[in-house]
Amino acid sequence: MKFSIEQFDSELLIGARPRSGEWLESELKSWKVQGIQSVVSCLTTKESLQYQLAPLGVLTSNLGIEFESMPVDPDPSSLVPELIIKYSYELSSVLRKSGEKLFLFCSNGTERSVLLGVSSLGVLGIPVEDSLRYFEKLKGFPCLEEEAHLQFLEDWEHHRQAYAHLEID
Repeated sequence: MKFSIEQFDSELLIGARPRSGEWLESELKSWKVQGIQSVVSCLTTKESLQYQLAPLGVLTSNLGIEFESMPVDPDPSSLVPELIIKYSYELSSVLRKSGEKLFLFCSNGTERSVLLGVSSLGVLGIPVEDSLRYFEKLKGFPCLEEEAHLQFLEDWEHHRQAYAHLEID
């Protein structure tokens, strides 16, 4: 799923984790061919090991792709609003770079990556409701079904203001 951010001439792509094993390197090379410059994983360390994606940082670096891990617990009841806002500020600073193409993923390309992507777009001034509707239209079904995630977005502005001290200049 792609969201073009015209005022910064950048793109946020959201999807599922890459395939592991013998397909991993070819998948990463395809990201490079697509012009992806930055990759952000929402997977926890446990998930990265489970999916055999531990070497992802090294492999992306070898291809000249920036890699960042921003782990978000897959259990929605463990959602930490301060952490989501902190990550959102970090992602928004990357998306402000002209021509940036950032790929954000979690295990299945919904829930955590959409939550973080929508929140990051909110930091850039794009209403969270609009970007969530946009991603849902692209997918053809609701991207967020977990009550904790929906509640976070409903209270997004409150969270952003409460953690404004985390904003990156």
